[in-house]
Amino acid sequence: MIAQAAALLWRVPDPMTVALWHAEFRHYRSLTERIIAQTEGRVLQGEAIPANDKIVSLFEPHADIIVKGGR
Repeated sequence: MIAQAAALLWRVPDPMTVALWHAEFRHYRSLTERIIAQTEGRVLQGEAIPANDKIVSLFEPHADIIVKGGR
C-alpha cells in the first residue's frame, strides 16, 4: 500500500506537496519502527523498557506516562 501511494504521489503536480508528504512519511515511519521494536522487546522478549525510552503516543509527542501512587 505504501509503495502504491508513493507511486501515485509522483503524479501530483505540486513538488511542495510531494516534499511535505515525504517528510511526514519519514517521521512516522521511524516512530512506527521504534514502536515495533519496543513492543517486540517488551512482549516477545520480556524486556523492561525504561519510561523515558517509551513512545506513548504516535500522534501526540508531548504525551507522558502517568505514575500513580507509590510506584
